[in-house]
Amino acid sequence: MHLAELLFYSPTLFSVIVLSLWRIILNLRFLSKTRKVIHQKKTVLVGVDQKSINLMHKLKSNLTSQYKLIGLIGLSIKEIGNKFDNVKVIGSIDNLKKVIRDNEINNVIFQQKVLGLIKYFSTVSQCQGENVNFMMSGSELDFMVGKSNITHIDNVPLLKVQYNISMFTHKFIKRFFDLVLSTILMIFVFPLDGWLYSKISNQTSEFVKMIIQLPIVFIGRKSFVGPKNQNYYEELFLGKLGITGFWFIDNLEDADLEENNRINLFYAKNQNIWLDLEILGKTFAKMF
Repeated sequence: MHLAELLFYSPTLFSVIVLSLWRIILNLRFLSKTRKVIHQKKTVLVGVDQKSINLMHKLKSNLTSQYKLIGLIGLSIKEIGNKFDNVKVIGSIDNLKKVIRDNEINNVIFQQKVLGLIKYFSTVSQCQGENVNFMMSGSELDFMVGKSNITHIDNVPLLKVQYNISMFTHKFIKRFFDLVLSTILMIFVFPLDGWLYSKISNQTSEFVKMIIQLPIVFIGRKSFVGPKNQNYYEELFLGKLGITGFWFIDNLEDADLEENNRINLFYAKNQNIWLDLEILGKTFAKMF
């Protein structure tokens, strides 16, 4: 081969070689990343009843699943150490937070009806901020209406659930919003409270009642939006009491405890700034 031909073909050959090597490197990095992602999906399953064991078998047999089962979580400390088909109970519901930290768990799956919904949400609330996904298997989840992502394992739906009211980002945004809005209203509206009370009709006096409570919102004892009479349901935190909420726009009676508990739990699970703004908008529309 002449020198001219060599000079002509060299850049082409070099490009082919570099391109081939680059593709090999990208493929290796992709495979490595894929293995890493799959490896990181460490999962524990809460429950040792028959339905939980059946779900455990599906998790173990699904080779394409992103869930790597690390162990089971019992409902009491006495169950720790027991084995079910070579899968060990590595913790209980009472020390779940420690298990998540010690084993770097990514997913916690609850079998439906193993825990009551209140205990379930209380557990999620206590472990919030641990960078872990909480999911519940099943379909008849009355209180799960809202923004929940759904995945499946062998036709078993897994609903990813967050308890928003206890998340740091939601608490920070909610408190910041309460502080800013209450400050603005106290500067421009609060001084006119007496005049407003004497001028407006009894039907819109609810607005005056709201304005009177602005200092309480400002110091953080209440929020603009929240439950009316109780901020806990058993051991589950429902949020600060609100000067308005679903209870106001839906005309809920205090005596209707079941409906109040249902709507309070729905709000606590799905709370975000947009929901608060929607409730405030409907509140003012109802007042005026």
